[in-house]
Amino acid sequence: MPQATRGAYLSQELTQVKSGLQQRELPISDETATFTWSETAGSLLKVNIRILFFNGAWPLTESALYYVYTAAVFLASLANMAEAAVGIAFGQGGMEEITLVLPNTLTTACGVVKLAFFLRDHRRYYALVRRTERLVMSQEELAGGAAEASARDVSRRVRAFALFVVALICVQGAVWCPMPLIAYPGERKLPFGQLPSTNYTQAEALSMAAYSCQWVESSQCFKRSLAIVILRAQQQLVITAGHLYPVNRTTFVSLVNASYSYYALLGQINKR
Repeated sequence: MPQATRGAYLSQELTQVKSGLQQRELPISDETATFTWSETAGSLLKVNIRILFFNGAWPLTESALYYVYTAAVFLASLANMAEAAVGIAFGQGGMEEITLVLPNTLTTACGVVKLAFFLRDHRRYYALVRRTERLVMSQEELAGGAAEASARDVSRRVRAFALFVVALICVQGAVWCPMPLIAYPGERKLPFGQLPSTNYTQAEALSMAAYSCQWVESSQCFKRSLAIVILRAQQQLVITAGHLYPVNRTTFVSLVNASYSYYALLGQINKR
């Protein structure tokens, strides 16, 4: 095809695309309006939008009750992060326990930040989805049946991927929540972070034994001494590194093992 003919052909195609977009152009007020449930029925991003709706991030109604639900999700996420921070700062968990808490806390923190950004610019997201829908519809009209079949295939893949991610999260939650009951039977472990008041330790057993003695008829001096013993027994005497990891025999052995592994790896590299 000659260069001039090719340029004229591309110019004609571009004009048709612009014309199709202009015919479906909606006012700015309609672009940024809240979606409804029926509007998402034929959308390319139907599954994604409805998943966000059930998680409190994408309102499909102007009801004030839904915004209360969104606030509850936001506050619950912040409470989960605060619980993890308290458990790490004041709990007596080991390196393994704290390492398991941090990924969940960071994931929750990322979700909170994304939710905050979306709520701040939600009108722009509405407009972006509407413009994407108009562009897809215009391309289908210009290209005919082949483009429509391709669009259906892409829509199927998008929905399948969204459902796969949701199913993966649900499976992880179903496995993670009862795991403390299976791995630590009888220790009253929580699914995510461990609070200091929920950990049943031998220090707590000592407090209960001291409280169970015949202290009612004892002298005031004995009662004061017993109170000091009970309060002190509830706090384990440990040295921590940055208020995160307890410096004890288990931590020391794990550090020695890690140091030896790095030393052996460096020795293997230097010999090559």
